[in-house]
Amino acid sequence: MPFAGYSAPQLKSAVAGVEELVGKDDRYFLRWLRARKFDLAKAENMLRKHIETRKKYKLDTILTDYKPNEVLEKYFPGGAMGEDRGGHMVWYDNFNYDFKGLHYSVRLEEIFLCVLYRAELVLKLSKESTAKEELVTFVIDYEKLSLQRHYYWPGIQMIRKILSMNEANYPDVVKRAFLINLPALFPMGFNLIKQALSEETRTKIHLLGGDYKEVLQKYISPDQLPAAYGGTRCEPDPYCTKYVGIFRQSSCFEFDGKTDDWQVNPGGDIPENYYLVNVMETDKNEMERVTIGRGSTRLVPFDVAKPGTILKWEFMSTDHDIGYGWSHKQEEGEKEVVPLKRKKSHIIPESGAHICESPGEYVLKFDNSFSWVRSKEVFYSVKVIPPETESMLP
Repeated sequence: MPFAGYSAPQLKSAVAGVEELVGKDDRYFLRWLRARKFDLAKAENMLRKHIETRKKYKLDTILTDYKPNEVLEKYFPGGAMGEDRGGHMVWYDNFNYDFKGLHYSVRLEEIFLCVLYRAELVLKLSKESTAKEELVTFVIDYEKLSLQRHYYWPGIQMIRKILSMNEANYPDVVKRAFLINLPALFPMGFNLIKQALSEETRTKIHLLGGDYKEVLQKYISPDQLPAAYGGTRCEPDPYCTKYVGIFRQSSCFEFDGKTDDWQVNPGGDIPENYYLVNVMETDKNEMERVTIGRGSTRLVPFDVAKPGTILKWEFMSTDHDIGYGWSHKQEEGEKEVVPLKRKKSHIIPESGAHICESPGEYVLKFDNSFSWVRSKEVFYSVKVIPPETESMLP
């Protein structure tokens, strides 16, 4: 590859005055060149911006100085463990993110700092692998992906920013990415974030359904693969939740099944006692306002023209709880699509989404029939989003 070999010294020369890059080898500079398709000026600009990021977030000392937020330490999923058949590190992520909980309990800047810490840790650990290269195989399990938990716009924006930040600061680190247990709603979700991924990264993505174990074993030996994914590692803890972790810095390659205390953080729902403030995607002043009288209900209809349309809502009440649910009017009668339930939306704003399987009239119901003393004031916003028509991959 003579063109790349010629360009790496050029880039190295162009940034010769940058102290942080002293001692970096040609392979390091090639990562930035590949990310900008060997355009020297663009690669230099990208690299200089990365150095600015390193200074801003003090990345040179982050592995020793960073103290994780308690919520992120307990509920931000993912972890490194073992190697693929090429001797490169493997990172696992079960996508068990509580988008709403993260939005309510952790400042975005803290999440970014955690992601940068994790990226620096991944590079450190990858150098300890057999291959001694800054290349990582990713296994991302989407079995827990759900519309209710993950079609939450602040969370989607967070993932976009995280992906963009990783692409801008850690290019050419992905060796392969296996996306497994893909549910029916995955194409819609992937379309919302894929533009944050570089073209090169997208070519390394392997989309797998539930029949993935044979493919994974082709690239990762069973003795390096968690039992849940077709391997033999970590039994009887099939997802290795006791053996791999985000915030540990000792080797993730030495393993005897008993003494290694790494942990793949399983993520999960964040308890409401961690919530900092009531956060809503839509400004309260832009929301509809209704008063539901004591002992009464309020019905709000919406017309849906096409199957696959998404109803996305959020609301908050003032001072007291309120019941809500959704139904679909059909020829044979009204079908409940989101069960009626009481929510303490005066404490924590409520949000959600529903994919409409068929067209027709969908009705949002606010229920105050249980209260014979108080009327309830509710602020709400509902978006009717047409079905996604883009393909999964370009």
